[in-house]
Amino acid sequence: MFSLGGHRTKLCLSVAVLLLIEGYLGLDQDVDIVGDRCTRFIISAMLRDNSVFVDGGVQLFRDNETTWLGFSKYIFEIDMSRSWDTNTNFTERKIGRFGNSSMGANPPNMVRGGLFRGPANDKKLYTFGGSTFLANNSDPDWQPPSSDHYSLWSYDTSLMTWGQYDVTYAVPRRPNWGATAEAIRLGLGFILNGQVDRGSSYVLYTMSEYVGGKLSNATNNQTTYLGGMIIIDLLTQTARNVSTDTLGAPRVAGGLVHTQRFGKTENGTLVAFGGMRSRGERNTTFTNGILIDFTSISLCDTFNEDNVTWFNQLTSGEPPPPRIDFCVLPGPKSAKDNSSHNFYIYGGYDPTQSIMYDDVYILSLPSFTWTKAYSGTKPRFGHTCHTAGKRQMMSVGGSLDASMYAVETSGQLPNLSTVACDQKEGVVLFDLSALTWGSFFDAYAPQYQVPKSVVDVIGGSGDGGATVTQPVGGFVHAAISTMFYPSPTINSPTITPAIKHHHESNAGYIAGGVIGGVVGLAIVMGLAVYILRRKSGKDHYQCSPPQELTGESLPKELATKPPFQELPAEMRQAVELPAGA
Repeated sequence: MFSLGGHRTKLCLSVAVLLLIEGYLGLDQDVDIVGDRCTRFIISAMLRDNSVFVDGGVQLFRDNETTWLGFSKYIFEIDMSRSWDTNTNFTERKIGRFGNSSMGANPPNMVRGGLFRGPANDKKLYTFGGSTFLANNSDPDWQPPSSDHYSLWSYDTSLMTWGQYDVTYAVPRRPNWGATAEAIRLGLGFILNGQVDRGSSYVLYTMSEYVGGKLSNATNNQTTYLGGMIIIDLLTQTARNVSTDTLGAPRVAGGLVHTQRFGKTENGTLVAFGGMRSRGERNTTFTNGILIDFTSISLCDTFNEDNVTWFNQLTSGEPPPPRIDFCVLPGPKSAKDNSSHNFYIYGGYDPTQSIMYDDVYILSLPSFTWTKAYSGTKPRFGHTCHTAGKRQMMSVGGSLDASMYAVETSGQLPNLSTVACDQKEGVVLFDLSALTWGSFFDAYAPQYQVPKSVVDVIGGSGDGGATVTQPVGGFVHAAISTMFYPSPTINSPTITPAIKHHHESNAGYIAGGVIGGVVGLAIVMGLAVYILRRKSGKDHYQCSPPQELTGESLPKELATKPPFQELPAEMRQAVELPAGA
């Protein structure tokens, strides 16, 4: 924390900061930000250490007979340091979104943006991209889309200060609705494809279109898809934009997961699936794209190389119907022996048919099989999913009404009084092994086991031992097989010299044999001493077994090696601070 010197100066600075916070929030004191919240959706969220942070998005408020639509003015923190139940002792802490006055700007309140936890020892959260909420500009704190100059922002959770970074050299236009993932150990954030629209581009927002001499709003819901994948180095706050030509046409609202459980190097692999791509028409909108089915998925383990290549692999089993705005568990849950790695997706929306989904599907690798794990009657879209302890998935937010799709940009609002409200703060827990939903977060739950419905397909047991270890029909490309079964290191072959037949004296060979024997004996004795010392050292310094990070990016481990052991359960609860905290 910087100091301007003197107790009086520090006091004045503190008062000024408090006034800044109060002025920026500009909230009606009669509004209960949490209690009056009906739903929140199109949010950004992620798990860091013992907290899940929820940022941005759209919020529907309802107070008695009044319902109105707004945007989030806070970052909400859900404490995961102990068990809680959404019916009894669940609360949230709120953090005001305000910046340093020296920046001349406040961090934008975005929807469909990205949120990254940053490297393991970093105390900052990073927000990237997103689109401005355009559905209600009557709020005194609402601001139109700003310049595309700053797409990357950070919030220091220790100092409670914001920072901004210019990455226009790699990201000339602020994107939104791209699939995001994070490689925590590498300090990298990924944004796959995405789009620009009126809410994310200052240029598009300020453009006017006239039809027949009259101002037209026909282009308000038009979008432009973006190719490429943005890779942000969160250690240096720099970015690069790499080609995704080998992936196919640009997509939006899909799923992206990074895992270090497999890949040809310790950098791990990116796995992409689902979403929507452009139909190639002159005008692209929120509803006229082509949904990407789940009968194939895409993998990339070369994202840190100059030549970034994606490979598509066919899947089998029972794939989910095509959809967008579903949530995906940020990292796979692996069997104890790493014989299977299981990816979970939940919910979503089909804008081409206006169908919402309440289901959970599991993609198991390396068999590349889909299994339907759950089907219910309370669909949602625009929510997020997070690892919760050892064997649970926490879902946050989501819209319960298809009529709310894309209203944040198009401004075409339905009758808000008929929109259903979420229960239990929009937070629910899914047991990844038992495949059941509940309201209780169990910080002391037992270890994850592969669900029986998945075991029935890939073989083995809940602890592992999968017998189906490759896709039906085999791997499409050798590079995909190498991700799971790297080629063993091949030592250089021993070259035996040709035997020469001659009649020279054998004295030299005898002398060489004696010397070689002495040298060999010395080597054997040296190895014996080394082994004894190593054994003695182990009696005093036992190495602890590998442990799982509390984040959502896990280390790679071959199936033939000992299984990982997880740290004590991550736990959660939250306390709400006074407004402006």
